[in-house]
Amino acid sequence: MISLRQLLSHTSGLAESSGMEEKSSSSLRHYIIEHVCGRNLVQPPGTGFSYSNPGYIVAGRLIESVTGMSWSEAVESILLRPLGIEPAYVNPHGTIPPRRQIATGHSVNTAVDRIRPVRQEPVPAFAPASALAVSAVDLVKLGLIHVGPGKPEVLPAAYARQMRQAIPRADPFGLADGWGQGLAVYWHQPAEWAGHDGNANGASCYVRINPADGWVVALTSNSNTGAGLWRDFQAELARAGVPIDLPRIPTSGGPPVTPPHGCVGLYANGDIQCTVKADSDGAVYLSANGEKFVRLTFYENLTFTLSAPDLTSPGQVSTARFVRDPATGKIYGIHISGRLARRR
Repeated sequence: MISLRQLLSHTSGLAESSGMEEKSSSSLRHYIIEHVCGRNLVQPPGTGFSYSNPGYIVAGRLIESVTGMSWSEAVESILLRPLGIEPAYVNPHGTIPPRRQIATGHSVNTAVDRIRPVRQEPVPAFAPASALAVSAVDLVKLGLIHVGPGKPEVLPAAYARQMRQAIPRADPFGLADGWGQGLAVYWHQPAEWAGHDGNANGASCYVRINPADGWVVALTSNSNTGAGLWRDFQAELARAGVPIDLPRIPTSGGPPVTPPHGCVGLYANGDIQCTVKADSDGAVYLSANGEKFVRLTFYENLTFTLSAPDLTSPGQVSTARFVRDPATGKIYGIHISGRLARRR
């Protein structure tokens, strides 16, 4: 049994991206019947964090069942219109073309200095996880419902606090310090913030909310280099006196260590396939979905860093970790980009 709290906090155990390429997934109901089942669990519900877009597809279907409306109709009438946000969606099934312009995403290849436009074509069933298109101003309007009196007719204060309150066992390693029912939580800052990052093909967006001091910060980018722009933006904000720091790379801070024994193998989370191999000199490399192998630099507690365009934004360093079974001591998984990939 999976609860709504687990869906919203990414502790449902549902695998990421299962069936994402199937154009036949034309409705939330059809997708859930085909893909949301026991065989697509990466861990038992409620036992740990693994970012899952399919979990939000299930939440979208619950919205349809409760309201009697389609997901897009419910979002527009219950949330967006009361906040003064003109709705716009990226190709969701059954919605009219937006009346506002949507920026085209772009892919930047820094190695060859090439930029190409990217068309967003999400599977219709993935609308609750990726179809809403809003501006930075719109994100600020959404964030303001958590500041001061907010808008209790849209989101009562008690529910807003639950969104920002970290759930036990929700350890979003590499993404944030904790996770509530819908928002990430960031503690290691001059002040406590909540928010979320969104990344799609050739686009990204960021929002941070500091209810205590009344800050809401948002940035949108129509390029896969948005992560670097976000870091630069945070640095400018900090220099301007906003109580916010650059994202931390969550390593021990100590010197590199030798690779752990028993980490080589195949790991999977839904459609995500990771291969870990060792070279003759003992160095360990990782490849995701058949892309180029990248050498890993290890630190204490099984953490490692990597830098690769296929896994992160160009030029950005990502941190991940291997996970041991506390009972046997054997490595059984990898936490990478917030997703748990289990050994096959």
